[in-house]
Amino acid sequence: MPNTKSAQSYVDLVKPQYLTGLLMLYITFSLMGVPLLYKFIQVGYIVGPGGLVPLPLVLFLEDVIAEVYGYRVSRMLLWYLLSSMVVFIYGSLFIIHLHSPSSWHGQSAYDAVFGPLAHGVPIMVLGIFCGRFFNLYAITRLKVIFKGRWFAMRSIVSCFAGDMIALLIIYTLAFWSFPFSVKLHLFLSDLAVRVIYSFIGGFLGMFVVRYLKKKEGVDVYDTNTRFNPFSFRLRGGD
Repeated sequence: MPNTKSAQSYVDLVKPQYLTGLLMLYITFSLMGVPLLYKFIQVGYIVGPGGLVPLPLVLFLEDVIAEVYGYRVSRMLLWYLLSSMVVFIYGSLFIIHLHSPSSWHGQSAYDAVFGPLAHGVPIMVLGIFCGRFFNLYAITRLKVIFKGRWFAMRSIVSCFAGDMIALLIIYTLAFWSFPFSVKLHLFLSDLAVRVIYSFIGGFLGMFVVRYLKKKEGVDVYDTNTRFNPFSFRLRGGD
């Protein structure tokens, strides 16, 4: 059985072996969805952004990290992600608008992919901020209430609530010029896929969580956490 440590003592007592790898995968799969915000895919009657493809791994990793390492670590990782998104898209926009030689004719392709993201990414960041922080709050708070039991149920419920918040923001603002019927179809398709993903990830995550808790020797309970999303502290009461 792994030793259970409080959130206050986690940073001092634990040197995670797997956290860096999980962070890299989390940010990588999340960034894959950024240039795919306006690339639509269709499977049967389901139509949605291309970012839905890597999404299950993002949600899976997010809940696993929150369950094992606690809210403070997950909060820091989410801020890393949001910062990476802003740097990635606006750094890319700066580079593609630098002067090109007259012999190169690929500018229109880059403008078509990255141009709309100047408007869409701030909205995506806002949606992710609101939805993901609610998800982290819900799953870690419910962990304390249910004394660490029923991870799958907590993951499914928290993901659904967080996704609802994020999707309402993203489809209302990022797709504001789309007809309402199109936005509604996209919203419902996206939500349906996310619900399926959350069920699969929730039950699969149980096994990964057990493995990580055993290997890392840690199981953080946020019993004295204030859940302030704007704090960057990894210890103390914030």
